[in-house]
Amino acid sequence: MIKLEFIEEGRSGYVIYRGAEIKLELYFEFGSNNCVVIIHIPSAKDWKAETGLPINERLNVLNSIARQVISDRVPHGYFSISENLLKFLITVRSLFAIISGSKTQRKKFKHPELIPSCL
Repeated sequence: MIKLEFIEEGRSGYVIYRGAEIKLELYFEFGSNNCVVIIHIPSAKDWKAETGLPINERLNVLNSIARQVISDRVPHGYFSISENLLKFLITVRSLFAIISGSKTQRKKFKHPELIPSCL
């Protein structure tokens, strides 16, 4: 079972991941437009040195973190994993649903100030 803790410091902060074997502190920043949040992650090359975990566990750990962030903070979103970034995005259609939706729908989106001003 994993546990995530979010430490917000304005438009950035840290995601603290606690797994069975490790604790990772990952820097994040809020994005713009349809990119809601960007989490900086160790590259495949640096994974073992920075986490102590074997490279073959990298994708499982990152997917676990991503699914939990989606559940906790970006319920209408999806994610992508690149070499150094874990990005959380939301579709324009979802943004429109949040903006035009009920108060309950809006409350599910943890950071409505990040909704693009063009909508």
